[in-house]
Amino acid sequence: MAVEALLQQLVDEVRLLRLDLAEQRSAGDVRLGLLLRAVRAALGSDTFTAGQLVELAGARLSTRIALQAAVQAVAGATRQPAKSVGRFLAQHAGQQADGLRLVRVRAGIFRIESAESRRLDTWPTR
Repeated sequence: MAVEALLQQLVDEVRLLRLDLAEQRSAGDVRLGLLLRAVRAALGSDTFTAGQLVELAGARLSTRIALQAAVQAVAGATRQPAKSVGRFLAQHAGQQADGLRLVRVRAGIFRIESAESRRLDTWPTR
């Protein structure tokens, strides 16, 4: 009986760990989706750097409120928001959320494209 109780505790703990991991993954997906939608609205399919995003987000234009919120969600209260955003972009390059994909054009330069499209100049080289 004691063994069954211990096994049940282990099963419960594994379930809690899985839920926690799923929440952490979904939080990253939420931030990525928020950033992709905001950048697409502000820049379309133009290329950008993390520094440009932080600069645009800092502008006091009402059209950039979504970008401000997205950059804040990614960078938090760091003293170097461009570095935090750049790290986030690099870690999520090639990933998609909300029908959009983050594409690394070159080191430090990115573009947002539709998840269904695939431009020839973004294909990996061999």
